[in-house]
Amino acid sequence: MNAFVGGMLRAPAPWAGGSGLGLTIARAIVGAHGGKLGVVDHPQGGAVLTIYLSVTGM
Repeated sequence: MNAFVGGMLRAPAPWAGGSGLGLTIARAIVGAHGGKLGVVDHPQGGAVLTIYLSVTGM
């Protein structure tokens, strides 16, 4: 998933629609809240996304 870190990522398969902006937008939103977005490859295909947000001050 190294391509994700650089910005937009779009699957090359013809069935994969969309503009490829989803992960970039998610990373920006999570980052704006002081969090981190983790991405790892899933062994059966696809990816696992993990959002880390601080609960400090609640």
